[in-house]
Amino acid sequence: MNYALWGLFGPVSWPFWLSTLALLFLARGQHFLAKTSLAAAAALFLLFGLLPTGEVLVRLLEDRFEQPAFLPQVDRILVLAGGEDSFASARTGQVEFGAHGDRSVAAGLLAKRHPSAKLYIAGYGRMGKLPTSDTRISARYWAESGIAAERIIEVEGTSDTCANLFGYAAAAPPGPVVLVTSAFHMPRAMACARSAGVNAIPYPVDVQVGSQIQWRPQIERNLSLLDLALHEWIGLVWYRVHDRIV
Repeated sequence: MNYALWGLFGPVSWPFWLSTLALLFLARGQHFLAKTSLAAAAALFLLFGLLPTGEVLVRLLEDRFEQPAFLPQVDRILVLAGGEDSFASARTGQVEFGAHGDRSVAAGLLAKRHPSAKLYIAGYGRMGKLPTSDTRISARYWAESGIAAERIIEVEGTSDTCANLFGYAAAAPPGPVVLVTSAFHMPRAMACARSAGVNAIPYPVDVQVGSQIQWRPQIERNLSLLDLALHEWIGLVWYRVHDRIV
């Protein structure tokens, strides 16, 4: 799904648009519609911002797959890009990670524990969608961490989760691969792996929610978690409707 449209019109923005609509109704003298829109905006703000709705929905996603306690022989590790901060990296010329940089960090540690494994990173690459290549940021981080350059393979030109997996399937030999991505993102990633014919072993990282669901009066955090969760749930529906997953 288009990230710009999601940012503007995704569910987290609905209280804002309903409040704007209430002002328009009020300006036109339609007081009942203005009150209804404002009441709906207030209800959604309560549901989204003050209640732990996002935490519950994220937890449902994160509980789908557990990190394996033991891994057999690991020949390939695949990381889905998304933790890199391409804009900050372009500004500083250094490796910069954002909120989900745990993906690349965890994959690097896993690669060091399995020194014969190839390390793949799938993302936009040099598509021109970003000021600097997201795959190059992670590849540079791993190389600077001491992982040999010949072990690192960039899968470029893949703009979303299913494209990541289909791109990997076209670039790598058949066989099992350890799939590293955020725990909330793993259900969608595994669905795409099945559609791409990739034998993926889920290795979820970057957990967002603790063992206990807690109410916290932190509106920004609650909205952020809700946005993550709804993006994944709606993404799963979107992919299924468009026959990108089976």
